[in-house]
Amino acid sequence: MKRLEVSQERVLELFKYEDGKLFRRSDNKLIGCYTKKHRYARMSIDGQGYKVHRIIFLYHKGYMPKLIDHINGDRYDNLIGRIVTGK
Repeated sequence: MKRLEVSQERVLELFKYEDGKLFRRSDNKLIGCYTKKHRYARMSIDGQGYKVHRIIFLYHKGYMPKLIDHINGDRYDNLIGRIVTGK
């Protein structure tokens, strides 16, 4: 079963971005959690799991490419200028 991707419109409706972080618009709560199982911060939108840096890219660029990387290699650094499409 193919996973449905969330739209930029939905992301903009639910979240606001500030200094590399996403906050829920409804209560200003910081979004994303890190676990030992996952190497990147994860979040859920409408019951579907996503990596936070991918949603930040979608928030700013309007699309979600297959590969996304942190230009400085720091997976905790989600400033939009440091998240790039992979090769």
